[in-house]
Amino acid sequence: MSETIKTFQERLEIIGRDYIKELPSKMSRIEKTWEGLQEVWDDNNFNAFYGMIHSIAGAGATFGFPELSNIAMEVDGILNSIKEGIKRPDKESLTRINDYLDMLKQAILELKKSKSNRGISPAP
Repeated sequence: MSETIKTFQERLEIIGRDYIKELPSKMSRIEKTWEGLQEVWDDNNFNAFYGMIHSIAGAGATFGFPELSNIAMEVDGILNSIKEGIKRPDKESLTRINDYLDMLKQAILELKKSKSNRGISPAP
């Protein structure tokens, strides 16, 4: 493996670890925005919510977190359908989004736990 590729992979791993550290606060913003949308549907907040979900879908794939990416992509797909219809989601869509957000939150917790455990070297 060339030194350039190794350096790139090391940098990507560092960025990935930093990304994992930020995920709980990102998830908190996602949840707050979603709660607000369920109370009052607002296009600006919808677009912000969509952007946050879309970002996690892409970053999850970039940093090698496929479960995170796959869950976010499911929400992204629902949001795209809503966006195309330019309307408030129906009850089924709301339920599906809530379920996927619960799954996303759980995946973030598990990812954070697994990555922090990997960073701990076993005693000799």
